[in-house]
Amino acid sequence: MRVFLFVANIIFCLQVAMAQLPKSNLMLFQLERFGDSVALAKPQLLTQFNPSGYNSQPFFMTDDELYLTVQFPFDTTQTDIYALNLKTKEFTQITQTKESEYSPKLAPDGNSFTVVRVDATKEKAQRLWQYPLDRSSGGSAVLKNSTDIGYYQYITPQKLIAFVVEPQEKFHMSTYEIGTEFESRFSTRIGRCFQPLAGGKVAFMDKTDDENWQITSFLPSEYQFQTLANVSGTSGGEDFVFLADGTILMGKGSEVVYYTPQTKQWKIAANLRGINIKKIERLAVNSRGQLVMVVK
Repeated sequence: MRVFLFVANIIFCLQVAMAQLPKSNLMLFQLERFGDSVALAKPQLLTQFNPSGYNSQPFFMTDDELYLTVQFPFDTTQTDIYALNLKTKEFTQITQTKESEYSPKLAPDGNSFTVVRVDATKEKAQRLWQYPLDRSSGGSAVLKNSTDIGYYQYITPQKLIAFVVEPQEKFHMSTYEIGTEFESRFSTRIGRCFQPLAGGKVAFMDKTDDENWQITSFLPSEYQFQTLANVSGTSGGEDFVFLADGTILMGKGSEVVYYTPQTKQWKIAANLRGINIKKIERLAVNSRGQLVMVVK
């Protein structure tokens, strides 16, 4: 592992264009609640160590530590997983492999983490891979026979749901039984965001209707779907996260919007265009009400 400090003037005079992966940064906000209202306060840029690179897919491993996917401007092919410590202001390189890793998450066993690992071969197989937290080994595939995983979320320690990539840019949603790798295929018009819910449910964006997307809960064991909130398909919002009371936060262009079960309406928590943010994407929140978002 490599450990560095958050120093704004470290980076990077090189102005090499990155292949495929766009410039993006992480920002941290403190959520403030006033009854059913949500506001954002105390903005902080987290990715001073790589301001002109790709920083995405944040995941809170603990309330103080984020894992994220990073690509530096001078590297047009490689992504690795880094950790950001919100207390010590350090960032740590977690993976350093010839493969590219994306979408880090804490594994159900609590002693390892998983990623989507892209093979360093011309086939570019996308495998769900598990590493020990202490990186004492090179890890192993969670699903040995599945080579087309795009995004994923654990439902139980024995089951996960995945956005599966197909040829000709098609995709579908499947659940997998870990161990047997038994696959059940479900919807095809879905978004990339999965969020776990209580009782073995998972929430996803249902895009069946182009004009009226829906944040939908899915209980695989009973094959039950339930609409949680309607979202205009033209709004530009796709990534969302839940707060403890069921409030949904979502990025919509330069706005952070929220939906409460009480009001059943979308309202604006903040518009960040004034600080030159045009697009808000992937979100993560911890138990202290700290919100991290990917911004462009």
